[in-house]
Formats: sequence, C-alpha cells, structure tokens
Amino acid sequence: MSVDIYPEFYNDVFGPISNPGSSSHMSGPCRAGYIAHSMLGEDVTGIEILLDKKGSFSDGFGQMNEDLGMLNGAYGNLPDAPGFFDIKKTLDAKGISYKFEHVDLKGSKHPNAMKYVLTGSSGRFITMISNSTGGGMIEVVSVNGFKYLSKGDTWTILVFCKGTVTEDKHRVISKTVREKYNILSEGISTELSDGETSDYKGVVWFTTEERPDTIKQDIIIEETEVNVLAPVLPVTTTDKKKPQRYSSVSEWRKLAETENKSLYEEAVEYEVDASGWSRQEVTDYMKNVVGKALYRRINALYEDPSLLVVNPFRTIYHNEWEKISKESRLVSGVTQRAIHYMHSAQAQMRDVLDVPGPMSNGAGYLFSVLMAVKEEYGLDEEALYRGLFVAASFGAIAYTRTEPTGEIIGCAGECGVCAAMTAAAIVEMLNGTDEQIENAASFTLQAAIGWPCDPIPGGQGTPCTARTLFIVSMPQVYAQWAMMGAACTVPFDEVLQTADEVGRSMSDDLLCTCRGGLCATDSGRKCAENFFKNRK
Repeated sequence: MSVDIYPEFYNDVFGPISNPGSSSHMSGPCRAGYIAHSMLGEDVTGIEILLDKKGSFSDGFGQMNEDLGMLNGAYGNLPDAPGFFDIKKTLDAKGISYKFEHVDLKGSKHPNAMKYVLTGSSGRFITMISNSTGGGMIEVVSVNGFKYLSKGDTWTILVFCKGTVTEDKHRVISKTVREKYNILSEGISTELSDGETSDYKGVVWFTTEERPDTIKQDIIIEETEVNVLAPVLPVTTTDKKKPQRYSSVSEWRKLAETENKSLYEEAVEYEVDASGWSRQEVTDYMKNVVGKALYRRINALYEDPSLLVVNPFRTIYHNEWEKISKESRLVSGVTQRAIHYMHSAQAQMRDVLDVPGPMSNGAGYLFSVLMAVKEEYGLDEEALYRGLFVAASFGAIAYTRTEPTGEIIGCAGECGVCAAMTAAAIVEMLNGTDEQIENAASFTLQAAIGWPCDPIPGGQGTPCTARTLFIVSMPQVYAQWAMMGAACTVPFDEVLQTADEVGRSMSDDLLCTCRGGLCATDSGRKCAENFFKNRK
C-alpha cells in the first residue's frame, strides 16, 4: 500500500459521531481504548491507564469526560455506544477493576498521550501507548513496548515473537498470512519505545482490508503470539484509495479552475478519492449519517428537554434566550436563529450524539448557522449540503497543514477553524465566488489567531461558550464582508500557517492544561477548586 493516510471528511472533520464530550479528550481516548481492547482479544478484567502528569489530561482530568471515554474504550465500546455515561457502574457491577495514574510517561511526547495496560480473563495482559491527535483522531505509537504506528484505519495483524525475528521466521510468517489475506502493507518492529520493556524480541505486522477472524488458528508458529487491532474509523483504508487530491486552498481553487468545476464539486471528488467510495455513497453518508445526526443535535433540546443531563457546573440558557429574543431586537435574523439552535447543540443530552468539526460538537455549531441561513433565505437542502461539503474541505485542509486542537495551537485551532469553515459554507450556500469563499474563511480565522485554550473546570463553560458564540455570530458578518468585495490580503493558507506558528509559540499553560489564561485568575482558581472538591 503506497498511498499515505491523509485527512478526509468523515474520519477527521465530521467524525467521530459520539456521545457528548471533548473530541480530543473523550472521543479520541475512547477510540484508543477500543483498539487496545481489540488487541487484548478477550474479556477485560483489569484496566490501568497511565497519563503523563505534564500532559493536557492531568490538570482538568474528568471535566471533558476523559475518564468515561477511556474506560468505555477499554471495555470495548466506541464513542457512540449506548449507556456511555454509566460505564463506571457497569465495571463495578462486573467486578472489573480500573484506575488512573499520572506519571512521567516516556513512551510519547504528545500532550494527549495515554498508556493502556489491560488484563484479560485468561490472565494475560497487553500494553499500548496512543496519542489523541485532535478531532477524535488517534495514533497508536507503541504495542507491548515496541514502536509501531497505526491510525486505526485498517485491520492490523500483530505477530509477537518470543525469539529473535530472523529473516527466515519473517518469511514463514509473511507467507502464511499472505496465503489467507489481501495484505495492504507489512513490516517488522524490534525497537522499544522510550522507557518501555517487553517479554518479546519483536513484532511482525500486517494491515489488511479483511477482518482476520481466524488468524490465530491460521498462524501456528512456535514462540509467537498473535493479536489483532480493529479499525475505529468509518472510512477504512483500501486499495481503492487515491493520493490526496489537494492539500491547500490554493491547490483546491487551481484544480477547480483547471477542470472547470465548482469548489463543491471538487470537495466531493476529494472524498471519493480519499474513501474509495462512489460519489453516491459519499453524498449519501453526508445526508443520511452526518446530516441526520446534526438535525437531531440542534433540535433535541426543544423536542425532549427531559434528555438534558443536569450539570451544576454548566448551565444551558436556552429558556432565557428565547425570552429575551421576544423582548429585544438587539440580535435578530440569522444570528438569533443560530443561537437558538446553538443551545441545543451545546447541551449534554443522553442518547443525543455530537458531531465534531473539528472541536467537540463543532459541526453542531456550524450547522446551527447553516440552518439559520437556510431558513432566513428560503434555501433548499441542496444548498445546505453544498455548504457542508465546502466546510468539510476547509477542515480537511486544516488537519493536513496543522493540528487544529487546543492542546497544540490554542483555540484558534478549534473555534477559529470551525468558524472559518462556517463562513466559507455560508458563501457557498449563497452562490458566492471561489475568491469570496476563501476570503470569508481567511477573515474569520484572522480574528482568532493567538487565542489560548483555557477552559475553567466548573466555570459554567467559561470561556468556551464565549468563543462558541463567536462561531454562531461572526461568520455571517465575515461572509457578507467577503461577498461585498472586501479583500482579505492574506490567503487562507498563510493565515492557517500563522495560526499554527503563533499557537505553537504559546506556553503549555495556555494550551488546554487549565493552568494559564482565565484559569489562572482568582475566580478561575476558585471555580476549579470547587469543581474538583465536588468531583471527589
């Protein structure tokens, strides 16, 4: 398999569709735990999760449902599993032990690194180190102590060797596996991760499109142990995958001009190339999976308020907003409608799934605005989904050129990118030009450069709600600004690069560690103290 993995729409941007919680702090860790559970290959009886005490998980651990995500995954659940919030009760009822430890984790330098140590019903155990890289995406970087990289996009066969991995042994293992399965790629790892030990001498690995259900019976080779990693991405890698169609807005626009297509049409082709799906399958998934989840997300609070999970540290002001909207015209039109939908999008509700994009439920906020624009202008469903595809393409470009997460480049990577995607989608829906689409996204992201990521534990959503309001109130302003002909001066690609450079220059205290920014104020500290006191 020669085609590299690259960001696409349903894995990276509008995925994973999951229970409420942070995409990078809950959904990603849940996916990582699920892969670890698949590697164990049997019922889990003990769960130990090690987190770097200097990483982003340690300071505010629990406020973004990190613990629930990790435990669900280790138990064998994906982020959209029913009963997600009851996982601790489930584990206790089944006598499954679990604990979290904050240590000096050496196996990965990523701020969102985690090490799973799972014990199975047979008494065997496995170790796995993974990173949550943003938007629910993960990368496995170590298996049973050995360096190994996987993004959860294929079935992976791991053959651990207790003796030295000789060329002859590798040849025998490879021949055995290839006789049974269509292999996409293979390799050997004998290098241990920093600070790791192993009972084995190395691992021979294979990736395949097929589910290797009988692999443990197929490989009967002395002094080996076979494990399988299950894929966690809806778009898995196949031999139909093509090279990345474009990796920047400038390339995207040039391709559209050369082929005499719209940016929307090129965006659909991007996903066809990335997924190996047909055009019909690509558009159906956007409408029937992503679209349905988004419609429910922005309406659920008003359709069934009983689903709301009461949280004393996070109030949803939907009733107050409806009342003031009738009494005042200070905010009206698209923005008034968008904030109406936003309240449902941000509410934590049982059995109502989030759609990230790239921040936790970012697509819900984006969709709140697009739905408001659709209603305000009397547009059809086609315009709405054109907007979603253009937004997804900007998101995929952001994931290609940076890591749009608060832990890496601050809130510009989350609220900023999400708002830029929204502005571009609005212009597409209103039939703006390619230049206007890019300008709207550029204007919007320019305003967010240098924002810290400093969520206050127990702070009623401060400052996250303030920045979420930016997503649902300002993109329409920048869209109109672009459509009236204003020049943005700096193209989107350069703005994104600047956001990346500025974000990475900020101290760790400002990158989702709950130590700096508004978290460091007297009021912020008091909120955090009260939150952790009550959480214990």
